[in-house]
Amino acid sequence: MAVIGKIQKNSYLLLIVIGLAMLAFIFTDSFKNFGGGEEPLPSGTIFGEEMNEKELSDLQQSYVDREKQNASYQGTDFDAEAEDNARDQAFNELVRKKLMGQELEALGLMVSSAELNDMVLGNNIHPWVSQIGMFKNNIGEYARDSVVKYLDGLQSGPDPSVDTALYSRWKNAKIQWSEFEKELKDARATDKFIALIKKGVYVNSLEAKDSYVGNNESRDITYVMHPYGSITEEEVGFTDADIKAYYQKHKNDKLYLQQSQSADIEFVQFPVSYSALDLERANEEMESLKVGFAQTDNNIYFMATKGEDKFYSDTTGFELGGDQFIMDVAANKYEYPASIDELVQNSKKGDVIGPFKTLDPQTNATQLVIAKVNGFTSQDRAWVRHILISTNSRTDAEAKSLGDSLIRVINAKNNFAEMVDKFTDDPGSKANGGEYKWFKKGAMVAEFEKAAFEGQKGKLQLVKTTYGYHIVEVLGQEARKLPKLAPIRKTVKPGVETIKEVENLAYDFINEVETAKDDSAFYRVSKEKNLVNNYAKVVLSSRFVTGFKDYRKIQKFAFAQDAEEGDISGPILDNSIIKVAYITSKVDEGVPSYEAVKLQMKVPALREKQAAHYIDIMSGIKNINEVANTIPSGQVKTANVKLGTGNIPGVGGNEYKVVGTVFSIDKENEGAMLTPLKGEAGVFLIVLDKVNEVAEQEDYTAEKESILTKRAATADANVMRALRDKANIVDNRQKKAAQGR
Repeated sequence: MAVIGKIQKNSYLLLIVIGLAMLAFIFTDSFKNFGGGEEPLPSGTIFGEEMNEKELSDLQQSYVDREKQNASYQGTDFDAEAEDNARDQAFNELVRKKLMGQELEALGLMVSSAELNDMVLGNNIHPWVSQIGMFKNNIGEYARDSVVKYLDGLQSGPDPSVDTALYSRWKNAKIQWSEFEKELKDARATDKFIALIKKGVYVNSLEAKDSYVGNNESRDITYVMHPYGSITEEEVGFTDADIKAYYQKHKNDKLYLQQSQSADIEFVQFPVSYSALDLERANEEMESLKVGFAQTDNNIYFMATKGEDKFYSDTTGFELGGDQFIMDVAANKYEYPASIDELVQNSKKGDVIGPFKTLDPQTNATQLVIAKVNGFTSQDRAWVRHILISTNSRTDAEAKSLGDSLIRVINAKNNFAEMVDKFTDDPGSKANGGEYKWFKKGAMVAEFEKAAFEGQKGKLQLVKTTYGYHIVEVLGQEARKLPKLAPIRKTVKPGVETIKEVENLAYDFINEVETAKDDSAFYRVSKEKNLVNNYAKVVLSSRFVTGFKDYRKIQKFAFAQDAEEGDISGPILDNSIIKVAYITSKVDEGVPSYEAVKLQMKVPALREKQAAHYIDIMSGIKNINEVANTIPSGQVKTANVKLGTGNIPGVGGNEYKVVGTVFSIDKENEGAMLTPLKGEAGVFLIVLDKVNEVAEQEDYTAEKESILTKRAATADANVMRALRDKANIVDNRQKKAAQGR
């Protein structure tokens, strides 16, 4: 890959290289494999058999179409993550059907038409039906009439000779509903299977008794614990050799087995910002939309097809705001910027105003907005300036007297702003000369509001509120037009030329790294170019990679069939940022290499060494007080422990093994000192002081019912887990996508 940057940057050279490669292909033995290539990778296997790709693809498309339609009805975005979730649901549903198929067939479990009707229209509506957006009323509740109306519409379709597109949509809807009904019946049959399993869950009296004893019987102990945190590596002579020994012993443990391929990468970023030319073109595009927007009678459709927002209203009232255009549905906040207020006030119904710039409050991206004026409402607003004389630090009489005095001075000298600076107790308006501009009714306390909206313009008023006395001067009053707007927003994006310019910078970086040919070149060149060197772990089975919005692109690089340590990527455009990545290490699934798990194994390896060291020291001492005097952190403590809790009061965290060992000692051995024990928090030496037995009960029904409830609650999950384990399911979807197989 030493010339990748130069080849990709120079398209002429690329053509030459491709031509030479084709000649080499044709005139060598490689023609023997023509038409072959890498074996296609199945999306998954169940019971060792490959999944039917068409069946999976059709089911995934059905789920995607359904969720997309549901999102449309609910007015929510259907993004890449939502599509991934829909495909996951389809995959899991296909797995469930395969797993349950043989079980249901063996038991003869079926679902009748009457049961299906009951789930869709009857008294036991299935959640899948009630959660569909188009089957809900305006307050979000399931509406049976909507289902009836929808199903009636599926009975007889439109004439295909009149409207082909409408007929196609009807036909697809009919097919989707038929598939949905099949899934409902499958789900209902599975519910019956799970119900049978739950009915078969049983707890016998001996289990109930053991549980009761375990939760109530206790042991009184005296103990000394030396915490691992007090034992240094130097004290026990801990070295890398101990980690390697631990690795050899535990490398096949499930905890350390790599469940998925992974790669460690470093990457640098080249932000791509729009240019002046990109902004000019975006303005031209928005200007061209204005003509059609002004002429259309279907504002909602035009907004949905031409804009980026899922905003299904063309009569929303917008108020005068600050610098930005705000459409916050969740907060019910709609504002247009002050910069276009003159345009708004001079507009009439049907006008399309804009385009004007704003910033997306979520991403801070620059957007252009055009908005169709669809009517007006009126709102009274006032503009005032004031001086607050607080009563917190003076009496009411003193505050009023000062207010009267200041009014006389201001009337005589016309120096309101000067008096604000010297006397006001309102920090919120002091920097603005005491002004509050164009606020609406309800924004101020009642007395202040009355002075602002009913007071004479230019006349000084002394108004008392809960804050103190205000000297108020009205600077303006008006009945402001508030527009009802149908907005279209579009993000200004960098064009092809702009991206190419930044891409060339990335290629220059790649060339320098590859020309250097040393292992530290990526890090060194990034520092020389003042680029931040970022790190991320890419896991093939994960859909999240730190620093990347689109995980697919970096996975395709990191897990390509020929990808190896030391490879450098071409420019990757991700979320308006061009990134270049470098593979520092790769780990295959299965038994990990020593280097891959060295850091992970260091702590447990150290714990083993620490425990062995102090178990050896404690084992030669027969008295617990002597042990306490021997170890640095020795302190004799007492505690009452129960098997059901698994912890020792005074010791953080669970100590199941230690507590279990204590409960293995019977009453005849009260007073015995146990051998030293390796715990989770440290090394223990314990004396069993007393066994507190519980009296045998005549009836363990309550305990039995408690266990039964817990078992029944997890029965379905446990059954599916057991079936999945038996089926040995392999999910290759991420690998298939990354390698293009």
